[in-house]
Amino acid sequence: YRLKNPPVRDCVSYAYILLKNGITEKADEILQNLLNKNPSGPDSPYIKSVFALVLWKKGKTGEAVKLLENVRENYVTTSVYESLGYMLIEQGDLEKALKVNLEAYDYNSDDKVIMDNLGQTYYLLGEYEKANEIYEKLMNSSPTFPEAYYNYGLLLDKLGDREKAAEMMKKALSLKFTALSTVSREKIEEDLARITDGI
Repeated sequence: YRLKNPPVRDCVSYAYILLKNGITEKADEILQNLLNKNPSGPDSPYIKSVFALVLWKKGKTGEAVKLLENVRENYVTTSVYESLGYMLIEQGDLEKALKVNLEAYDYNSDDKVIMDNLGQTYYLLGEYEKANEIYEKLMNSSPTFPEAYYNYGLLLDKLGDREKAAEMMKKALSLKFTALSTVSREKIEEDLARITDGI
């Protein structure tokens, strides 16, 4: 990044690493500079797809969703689907989230974040059997992010398997959390305590 004219994609990668480490303002500055220099360049959709994460971290989920929907019109990638699919869930627009997450699953049914987004959407819609099918497939792929196990734990709790739900929550707590994690360690601990009390 300190080179005189660093490649755009290297700058975006650096901004993403900053975001994962919670250094949002610096990531924002880098991405804004890139967008100012390349407002409609070939890399602008890629820059915008990561800038949407900055907006989300700043509590501007609605703006982030609009940006990703614009990007998706001409730039379809797994990471765009991952971000958009989750942000629609967070907004509470579950019908739209289901539509986008099914589209994402058609696009890349092996992606672990896409599977988690779809499973979570089914869970929130009360379609527990469909959610369970997705989570069983996801668990077979050994995801390495806490959300997958946490969300599966919530589902198992609803399905009445509290012991396995607690096991999933403990697994979630053993994994690495970043500033881009969509659930906090504290929230998982709270739900684990609630589930354990009921065993």
